[in-house]
This record gives sequence, C-alpha cells and structure tokens, in this order.
Amino acid sequence: MSGLYELRLLLLGGFLAYASYQDYIRREIDDEVWLLCTSILLPMTLYDYLLLRSDLLLLSLFSIVTSALLSLLFYFGRLYGGADCKAIVTIALSAPLMESGGRTLPFLPLSTMINGLVATTVVPIGLLVYNVYRIVRGERLFDGFEGEGVGRKVLASLLGTRVRDHSKLKFWASMESPSNLSTRSFKFSMKIDDFGQALRGDMWATPGIPLLVFITIGYLIAVVWGDVFLIIVRLLGG
Repeated sequence: MSGLYELRLLLLGGFLAYASYQDYIRREIDDEVWLLCTSILLPMTLYDYLLLRSDLLLLSLFSIVTSALLSLLFYFGRLYGGADCKAIVTIALSAPLMESGGRTLPFLPLSTMINGLVATTVVPIGLLVYNVYRIVRGERLFDGFEGEGVGRKVLASLLGTRVRDHSKLKFWASMESPSNLSTRSFKFSMKIDDFGQALRGDMWATPGIPLLVFITIGYLIAVVWGDVFLIIVRLLGG
C-alpha cells in the first residue's frame, strides 16, 4: 500500500462529503465537483498504477470498466439518478481498488455501491417504526384505504407515511393513484420527476432519499472496515 493511495482516499472522501451535503440540501450536485475531483485524482491514480505499482494495473482497469457499466445500468434502469452514477464513476477513476479492510473483492466502487444500498435499508425500517408508533397512538393512517390488502398496507408503511402537514416538506412524492372514488389506493411506481411536485391535501407520500449520502456512508464503511456482507458473516460466525 502506497502513501499515494491513502492521499487519494482522503481527498475522495472530502469530495464525496461535499457532494452529499449538496444532495441533502437541494438534491442536485454541481458537475464541477466531479470534474474537479477527477482532474485531481485521476492523474494520481494513473501515476500510482502505471509507474509505482504496475502489477495492479489490469485489476484496476477491470474495476473501472465493471463499475462504470454497472453504474450506467443502474442509471438507465432508473434505480438512481445521474449524480449517483457520476459518483460511482468518479470513485472508480479515483480509487478503483480497495487495499485495506475485510473484503471479498478488491473493488472499492463495487463495495461502495453494495454498502450504500445496504445502508439505505435504515429508511424503510425507520418509516415502518414511525408508522407503527403513529398507529399505536391512535392515528387512523389507513382511513379511506379500506380496499387495500394487508400486504399493500405494510408495503406502504415501509415506503412512506401519511402526511397531513406538508408545508415544511421538500423532495416528497405522492403514493396515491388519482381517483374520483371514495376508496383510495396506493401507487408504488414513483419516478424521479415525481419528487419535484408539491404535495396537496391529506395523503400518503414517500420521501426522496439523498442517495449520495448513503453512497458516501458506503464508501466510508468500505475504506474503514470493508464489505458489509463480509462483516456480517464474521459477526454471525463469532
């Protein structure tokens, strides 16, 4: 492990932290963040793997290509936005290999993606706990949704909550299908553009997740500890 590797990790972490802040505040990241990060760190990566440690060159190229293809697949599959795709590509170009921590594969961008996706599970778990708390308090969250089955109500509780005062909410999307009937129904096929529309009235809604925040968390976990799945296996195995 070279000192250049640690410097790249530190600088990359700083850029990701700043981009996460922008994502949290306004759900947009300036392209200049990725351009500046790549312009600084890519030459360092090339110097490291071309001149200092050429034995890792092919492995790093494989990581870059694989990570870029997967990130594009996720983007065109609408699993995440353009900024998240750019973040993974930037990580791949800046630090394609993970040289510390417990790991099943030595590819830092892929470990970051996996760790970040695992980290997002705290959102549906938190929403479910919050909704159960509201129901226990006596709130009738499913009034008007008598035609929905138990399974769909549980799914709704994992994805969102009933919003009655949305004056201070931003980046939320309606979870209800338009209907003139007295019985209301859930809609689970939200698009990215739906989160820019204002909420109206008493309705079920889902929050837009600042995914880059979780990607950054996944990056930090990968750098400090390694793959989440490997960590879990080790904990279960004692």
